Parts: sequence; structure tokens; C-alpha cells
Amino acid sequence: MDGLALRVSGGQEIVAALYAESPAFAPLYLWSRSRTPESDEGGLNTLDQAVADHNILLARLEAPGAGVGHAFLSAPWSTPEVMGDAVVARCGDAYVALVTEGGWDLAPAIEKFPDYYGTDPKRRRDLAGSWVAVPRRQPASVALVAGRREEDGDFAAWKKKAATARLTVGEDGAIRFTGGDGKSSDFVPGRRATIAGRPVEAGAYPRMEAPFLSSPAPGKWSFSFEKVFKLAR
Repeated sequence: MDGLALRVSGGQEIVAALYAESPAFAPLYLWSRSRTPESDEGGLNTLDQAVADHNILLARLEAPGAGVGHAFLSAPWSTPEVMGDAVVARCGDAYVALVTEGGWDLAPAIEKFPDYYGTDPKRRRDLAGSWVAVPRRQPASVALVAGRREEDGDFAAWKKKAATARLTVGEDGAIRFTGGDGKSSDFVPGRRATIAGRPVEAGAYPRMEAPFLSSPAPGKWSFSFEKVFKLAR
């Protein structure tokens, strides 16, 4: 929904972010594009929309004019693996499954999008070991499911469950997702959303929540992790 859009410097966009508990900084992002079109002065793509409840998120990633929607997995996450329509990875005892319609392409981030992830030697060093998962169908619709060993068992069990998950997009634009547990979710941007059988009220959904983000003033966000501090507008 509109409140989920986060505008950051340079016009880059993150539709959703998952932060795994880890000794190292371990974000996983859903990106709407890798470069902002020159004609897009505002840098804000209002076509990107997402909704979530508990551990499931459904997102539509639009990329008009440049780049492609994709998931970025930082180096602390394991090398992603394809299981059916899902890509799975782990970071310690945290798990993720990314599901799309039409399959995925996996590649090291700095090789797939060198103009963004590999722009200078320091950035290449910092992002070494990071991966991108790119839906073959663009614009992409993606389900992100987060899990933990405590609730979901070992990683082998998580992969087996993820392999049975399915996502489809209807003619009406509805994103329909059936998880490995058999529970259904659907999302029609701007109209309705049900996550694992629970109706989600868009107007009450939090605009942005994350352990490393805070809003010091309307329209401004502070990001901090250990000694790293950045201000995004």
C-alpha cells in the first residue's frame, strides 16, 4: 500500500526488507529497480505495492524503463537454492522462502547488476558473497515467507515445505499465494488483502517497521547499525 513506500537517496526503492538476527548486518531486500530512469525526477515508483501480516508478505515489483524487480540477499545469508517455484536461504536459525510465478534466475549481485552493485572496488568488497534472485516474469509478483528453526524445524524441513508453495497472478491483477502449509493468501493492490486467511486492513497497516529504522521527523528516516548511520529522505 502507499504507506509501505520508503524513499531513499538516489531514487532507489526498497519495497520490503527482512533483517535476520546475526552478528553481522544481514538484510534481505525486495528491490523494484536497479537504476532510476533519467526521466523519473521524483524517483518514487507508485506502482510498487505490498502488504504483509505476521511472517508473510505479498509484493508487486514494477520496473518501468530501467532495471528489473529482484531480491537482494546480503552475504550473511546462505547461497540461495531453487526449490520448485521458491528460492530458499538461511541466516543462522532464520529462514526465508521467496516464491514467484515462472521461476527464478540466481546470480552473484555484483555480476548480475554491475552498474549498481559493482560500481567501485570498496563496494565490490563489501558486497562480495551477496546474491540476487530475479523473477523471470517481469513485472514480478513475489511472496516472501520468513521462518525460524524454533517454529519450523530444521532447514531441510523448510526447503521441503517451500517446494510445494505456489503463486499465481489472475487476470484481475490479484496475487494468489498458497504456502507450503496449505494456507491461502491473496492481494489485489488498492482493493483487498487476505494473508493466510486473515483479512488485512490496509489503512491500519504500519507504514514502516524495522529494528534499525526510526523516523526523527515526518518524511525522514534514520538508519543505524553499530557504527553505521545514514539518513534517508
